Amino acid sequence: MPNELPTQPLSDAVREGILGSTEGEWIVTTNADNRLAALSLIKQTQRSLFICSRTLDTPIYDDVEIVAEISRVARRSRFSDIRILVQNSGPIVKTGHHLVELAYQLPSLVHIRTHGEEFQGFNEAFLVADHTGIIYRRNAERFEGIVMFRAGGKAGELVKQFEAIWNKSSPDPNLRRLSL
Repeated sequence: MPNELPTQPLSDAVREGILGSTEGEWIVTTNADNRLAALSLIKQTQRSLFICSRTLDTPIYDDVEIVAEISRVARRSRFSDIRILVQNSGPIVKTGHHLVELAYQLPSLVHIRTHGEEFQGFNEAFLVADHTGIIYRRNAERFEGIVMFRAGGKAGELVKQFEAIWNKSSPDPNLRRLSL
């Protein structure tokens, strides 16, 4: 029997999608769609979460419910792997982004780095949950993209891309909290 979720409204499909099991691809077009998809994937994440974003998309990731779920994943196991790449940390530091605050509270569990020089022109945004589920936006400045709960090869490609950028990235001094 074919999966019927793609014919449902996005909100229903995303709420009912099961990480690693649900087949199909859904289109997201708004920041609300992206936030709902991110929340659904993160709620089901058990171990690893990779986020690549120019400035940590405030309408999506500066959300107390999403940050609480990321905190849960980070604290779940000593093997949890929460890594976040940003191009420009200035705006998120100035505004007191909730995810940056979480990284301050859990510096050994939630890692945020800035893209290296050779990736400063990189203009894609994505989230990969447990090497399986993804949200992918070809243009980071727009909210149009896709959501997949079982992305297979596409998830693997994004993890490789993330690792390549991560390996050329560095901790950003703006993201370090000074303790007195």
